[in-house]
This record gives sequence, C-alpha cells and structure tokens, in this order.
Amino acid sequence: MSIASDLNRSQKSLERALGSPTFVWNGSIYGCTTTSATKTKDLTPGGFSPDTDLNLFVRAELFDSGGQPQPKDKITYKDTLYRISDVVTLPGDSVLRLGCMDANRKA
Repeated sequence: MSIASDLNRSQKSLERALGSPTFVWNGSIYGCTTTSATKTKDLTPGGFSPDTDLNLFVRAELFDSGGQPQPKDKITYKDTLYRISDVVTLPGDSVLRLGCMDANRKA
C-alpha cells in the first residue's frame, strides 16, 4: 500500500464515521471531514491572529478536470460562507486541506 491509498481509504472511512459531512464549492457538493469551526480569535501583538476559522479535509479524487479549490475561492459549510485562505496537499497527493476564514473577515 502507498501513503496515498492509505490516506484516501482513511479519509473515506472518516467521512462515513462522521455522518458524511459536505461542503459546496462552485455549485457542487463534496464530502469532507473537518476540525471544529471557531468563531473567536486570539489577540496577539499587532492584532488578531490570522488563524483559520475552519479546516476541511477533502479527497483530491473528487475533483474533475475542472480543477481544485484555490485560495480566495468561496465555499459553504453548514450554511456559513467561507473564503479559502490556503490549500495544502497532504503527502501522496490524495487529500487536500482547505484552510478557510469567514467570508466577511478581511484577508
């Protein structure tokens, strides 16, 4: 087994175990897993920290040749609009982590 297939299989299993959560991007629905969405910010010297409000993990195989989500794209998760701040490809290129911020928050 490769790390890509192991992560992909594990991601599918987590999605099922968590009740098959989804998000919407470009009008299509995608399965995902997530960390807890937060509504508070840590105040640090110079202002509030730029930490993400939401981290989504999604299988790369779900996206067709139309591309994958990119920074500044908007997604909807649990009826809340978020702006993607960063996209990280996990080892093996099979799972993406989408770091998201409330769409109304300045970048």
